Amino acid sequence: MGYFGSILLTRSSTRAALLPYIDRIGVQHRHLRELRDGWQILETSNLISDPPDLVAALQDLTIAWNAPALAAYVNDGDCAQVHWSLPGTPVSSVHLPQPASTDDCGYMHRPANILTRAAADVAGDLTTWAAVCGLPVAQRRLVRTIGYDYQEGEYLSTDDQVFELIRSLGFADIPVSRPYTVDPYAQPFDVVTLNMIGLAFRAHSQAAARRQGYAELAGPEQSWEAEAIRLSADVFAAAFADEADLQALAERALWVQTAETAAREGTAPPPREAEPGVTNTIRLAADLAASQLAMHRRRPSVFDRDYHAGTGKWPELTGDQA
Repeated sequence: MGYFGSILLTRSSTRAALLPYIDRIGVQHRHLRELRDGWQILETSNLISDPPDLVAALQDLTIAWNAPALAAYVNDGDCAQVHWSLPGTPVSSVHLPQPASTDDCGYMHRPANILTRAAADVAGDLTTWAAVCGLPVAQRRLVRTIGYDYQEGEYLSTDDQVFELIRSLGFADIPVSRPYTVDPYAQPFDVVTLNMIGLAFRAHSQAAARRQGYAELAGPEQSWEAEAIRLSADVFAAAFADEADLQALAERALWVQTAETAAREGTAPPPREAEPGVTNTIRLAADLAASQLAMHRRRPSVFDRDYHAGTGKWPELTGDQA
């Protein structure tokens, strides 16, 4: 599976994961990278509401935080919509790769009125933003990154392209993530927190189905659902906190697991099809949960799969920072 989620670059004396209103961008925090002079990179996502409205978010959050910000939503590593702003100024945007292309990627992160921009215009805009922020720009790397075309034969996923963009703004060597205070992807939390198969995701999906008049696809509401949603939010909020009550969170996770198992054993499962020939995705997620969870637990941890730390694709292009 490719990369899905938001990448935020901002400056603050507060850890980005703990900033007020950070849920406007994401709540499922994956990596928090501390750069210099208060600059940070937060990789995050939402359980069911991605992509976020990053234009509206940056308009509000740069003022609330009194800080510049750059944020991108990456869809499956294929393409990204990148936005940047200063407090009280309009939000600039570009779609990567190929910012001048009029082809519609078809993903929800791109505005309905497809914005096309020349690569030189984007580079100039970002250089101006960086100058106000006091960031030294590696112009050759910035131009190379903005102008990257996947048809060149040199593959670069779009999440890598966003990190190359950040490297060109004076952060040539991206550090590894700050360690978790609470690892939201480790046992016993993973059974609740994982996207698509976790109990919080299932609870959200089932509640949405009932609200939209499809209660028969979700089955009756169960006692564990509301607590699964609350617990997932609390675990991710604790991921990069100063301290957390790990035992209390673990006990809640075990209660949710036990309650879900008991409810499942005492209730007929929802139908496999929403209508003839149309899969009921809620039932499918439940049926696949055990095997997908086992697969997740066999993989290296999220920190062992940190692909974005280091000097990146074009370190030789950083010598002209000014």
